[in-house]
Amino acid sequence: MSAIMNRRLFDDAPNYASTCFPEARPFQQAAHEALRQGFREGHKNQLIMAPTGAGKTYLGHRIAHEALIKGKKVVFLCDRTTLINQTSKTADNYGLSAHGIVQANHWRRAVDMPYHIASAQTIAKRGFWPDADVIIVDEAHTQLKVWTEFLPKTKAACIGLSA
Repeated sequence: MSAIMNRRLFDDAPNYASTCFPEARPFQQAAHEALRQGFREGHKNQLIMAPTGAGKTYLGHRIAHEALIKGKKVVFLCDRTTLINQTSKTADNYGLSAHGIVQANHWRRAVDMPYHIASAQTIAKRGFWPDADVIIVDEAHTQLKVWTEFLPKTKAACIGLSA
């Protein structure tokens, strides 16, 4: 599929009000509230550390959804193809299907979407960051140069996810 196909699929402005998230587990609820409190206290860049399987991707999508329904733009950055596809599928399952993928030759490329799931390698190679008010970095412990050098320069809030 092409970007033209994506535009036909999403001719109307994306509507993120009809999402359907499972109930948050206590850790996820506490982490989300701690992030909100951190932002209220002026912390632009924050990190969520939790073991594998704790629901960091779920939490990342909840954070993205909260921003999207306020009209903000979001980038969910992943460091490998399997995570990009997994994150996209999970977004679809939660009702966040109006998103584009920033990755070379991906059928779901849609530069006009307010929500992007992006390949760190593609952004590094192209030197292109989609406009964003919120950036969620999966596998933040990797400390990839593409995002560690960009974050100090952007006004976007950044949330790292790491095990």
